[in-house]
Amino acid sequence: FVNGKFIGYGRILSANFSTRGKEHRAYYFATDGKYGYYDNAGRAMERGFLRVPLPYARITSRFSNSRMHPVLAVRRPHYGVDYAAPIGTPVMSTSAGVVVEKSYNKANGNYVHVRHANDYHTYYLHLNGFNKQVQVGSSVSQGQVIGYVGKTGYATGPHLDYRIQHRGKWLNPLTFIAESPKLAASQIPNFLANATNYDRVMNPPLYAGNNPVLLR
Repeated sequence: FVNGKFIGYGRILSANFSTRGKEHRAYYFATDGKYGYYDNAGRAMERGFLRVPLPYARITSRFSNSRMHPVLAVRRPHYGVDYAAPIGTPVMSTSAGVVVEKSYNKANGNYVHVRHANDYHTYYLHLNGFNKQVQVGSSVSQGQVIGYVGKTGYATGPHLDYRIQHRGKWLNPLTFIAESPKLAASQIPNFLANATNYDRVMNPPLYAGNNPVLLR
């Protein structure tokens, strides 16, 4: 408030919330130019990967070790999930990472390959086109648009073939659950000090007689 007039909310530094009968606490923490919300053990509250790389779509083909290929008419593995969507639908990177490939080949059509932390890789195939701001070697954030749904390469209709690989092994995107990133051990003491100060503000009865230190 300024002169009694509401101006807006500041950054949320700490939050307590309950879901399915379980209590959670989240703390804002910034380090090395990165910022986010973490639980009291220093684990990131944000999902490591988005579940789906599209704002809307329907599944037309699932992960399989033996699928009849709709174009080649032979059985072969399908190491991804096909999401049917209109041409031009934005495709998002499911996690922060670095673009390794932005290219075209006969089978995959236009595709983007992104490398993520802990040797995870995601692939986005059959794109109609790319986000021009996304280049090989550039960093992308979670949820950033990297391309648009198309039907290039071996495709019978407009869709996205989305794939995840970890240390050379293909994972089923529909069952894959990524571990939440955790702060480095060297960052934990500073994080816990911040979290304790936030708790003093959020739960003053628990810290009677202690003056909280507000950290920004």
